[in-house]
Amino acid sequence: MLLIRLGLVVGRLPPPQPCHSRRCALLLVILSLSFQRSPHPSCTRCTISSSAGMVPPVASKVPRELVEHGDVRVDNYYWLRDDGRSDLAVLAHLRAENDYTAALMSDAKQLEGEIFAEIRAKIKEDDIEVPVREGHYYYYQRKLAGKEYAQHCRRLVPTDGPTTVHDVMPTGPDAPAEHIILDKNVKAEGHDYYSIGAFEVGPSGKLVAYAEDTKGDEIYTVFVIDAESGQYVGQPLQGITSDIEWAGDDSLVYVTMDSIHRPDKGFQLFENHLAVYERENGLPKATVYRLPALGESFGQLQGGQAIDFVDPAYAVEPGPSQFHSNVIHFYYSSMRTPHSVFEYDMDTGVSVLKKIDTVLGGFNTSNYVTERKWATASDGTQIPISILYRKDTVKLDGSDAMLLYGYGSYEVKTQQYPHILVTAGLNDPRVMYSEPAKFVAKLRELKTDNNLLLFKCELRAGHFSKSGRFERLREDAFTYSFILKALGMIPATNVSWL
Repeated sequence: MLLIRLGLVVGRLPPPQPCHSRRCALLLVILSLSFQRSPHPSCTRCTISSSAGMVPPVASKVPRELVEHGDVRVDNYYWLRDDGRSDLAVLAHLRAENDYTAALMSDAKQLEGEIFAEIRAKIKEDDIEVPVREGHYYYYQRKLAGKEYAQHCRRLVPTDGPTTVHDVMPTGPDAPAEHIILDKNVKAEGHDYYSIGAFEVGPSGKLVAYAEDTKGDEIYTVFVIDAESGQYVGQPLQGITSDIEWAGDDSLVYVTMDSIHRPDKGFQLFENHLAVYERENGLPKATVYRLPALGESFGQLQGGQAIDFVDPAYAVEPGPSQFHSNVIHFYYSSMRTPHSVFEYDMDTGVSVLKKIDTVLGGFNTSNYVTERKWATASDGTQIPISILYRKDTVKLDGSDAMLLYGYGSYEVKTQQYPHILVTAGLNDPRVMYSEPAKFVAKLRELKTDNNLLLFKCELRAGHFSKSGRFERLREDAFTYSFILKALGMIPATNVSWL
């Protein structure tokens, strides 16, 4: 079974993590290995074909010659590409694919709902992020039970002492009152998609600039508001990126959509330190360097202190930090470790865990093992593999099923294929919807099997799928139900289309 996922975070055993990574074409394969399991007698065998109820959509073939570097190729489905996302024929074809997918997955609808409820039940819905101290305030986001989006809030800092890794924002009846600067649930009203790509507070704390995306195309409109009243200040900046930064209280630096930057290193410059984020052997690495005194030569970076991480495979991202501080704020997670927030003292090397996301339902990270192995490709390239398994249930002798999740390209020719689910977002600016649409069209033309081939295109979303936190869980549940359907594990009582 092959799932071409364009951006879904998949991981059943630990809780689903926020999708911070860039969206790419993801290949997910279920390998049976030597695993032989018969479906439960009450389950439907997955012998589904296009003749079992519905005929799949067939895209028209309109040959178009494309010439690159003297090489000529013919793309029969080029017409499916519409940069304006408004061509009626293209939209009709995408809707037909969605209708076909919905019909063939109708027998799994109840199971999908049960999986969604199970995942949601493990989330602490009312929660607060780790506050970040900026100037006279602590800034943080608050999530409310039942709400798709968070609120941006702040509280006054009651003291004038320096920031340390041991800072704790006071709460309770005697603490400074919480002020809601912006409620994304309110802003999202009337929009099928809503995302804030940047939320930047001005140096004085009086103004806030935020970048808003209401389509999922990552083309942002930047608004400036009064932090206390929420009133708009000046005119919005339209059609730019979410890369914004204050340069004093009266000037905002922003990046237009004219160029694309993909750095391989990220830097955070502090008054007395430099933090470098890079990759080594495919893993993220964070190193802190002490800067020379003012007026001394900078020279080369040397003598840095690397921040230690406990898991063999993990993800690390820098968080908001202050220029005059010696404290660095970063996010950490792994296949067995929920999203965590750390603060690191760049002078002492002390790292303090400020928060780890709560997972309800008895989850215990010690039940899981992560490993990192290397596979040698046909050309000798070493390919890293991150492995997760539950140590009390997996035998590691080849008899258990495995879900293989990886990045890669795809090749279409006349041959048999496994069960395939392909997903996309119409407004995705990174992996354009037309690529998976054409891929599916050519697969339908050439594949020689009767296995499932489904295409689901979100017409009001982009690279990162739907924007609401619960909406995304529903997409995870849909994918899991497809996997179980392909394995013949859908209860027969749910079948409605045979």
